[in-house]
Amino acid sequence: MLSLVEPVLMQLLMNGLNRPSKPLLPSKTGIALSAIALFLGCTGIIFMLMAFHELLLDTYAPWIAAVSTGAAALLLAAFAAAVALHLNDIRDAKARLMHQNNTDSLIAAIEAATKGLEDPIANHPRTSVVLASLAGFMAGSKLH
Repeated sequence: MLSLVEPVLMQLLMNGLNRPSKPLLPSKTGIALSAIALFLGCTGIIFMLMAFHELLLDTYAPWIAAVSTGAAALLLAAFAAAVALHLNDIRDAKARLMHQNNTDSLIAAIEAATKGLEDPIANHPRTSVVLASLAGFMAGSKLH
C-alpha cells in the first residue's frame, strides 16, 4: 500500500519544496541605465539608417534608397529578436538544469532519511500511525 502512495507523496513534496524561484528584479539604477542605453542605441541606429539612406540617394532612385533602408532596419530588428530569443533559451535551460539538480538532491536526501525507517514502520504500523499523527499535530500547532 505504501508503494502506491509513495510516488504521489514524492510528487507533492517536489512540487511544494522545489518550485523554481522567480528571477531577481533589477535595481532602479539598472533600469534607469538600461533605459538610457536603449534610448541612445535607438538614436544611434536611426542616425546610421539616415546616413545609409543619404548614401543610397547619391546612387539610386529615392524609392530604391527607402526600400533598402527599410530592409536594413528590418534585418537589424530580426537580428536583435534572434539574439533575445537565444538568450532567453539559455536562461531557461539554466533554470531547468538547476531545478533538476535540486530535485535530484532532494530525492537523495529523502531516500537517505527514510532508508532505515521502512522495516520498523512495516513491523509496527499502529505505533507508526500514532507517531505520525503526533508529529502532524505538533507541526500544525506550531504553524497556527
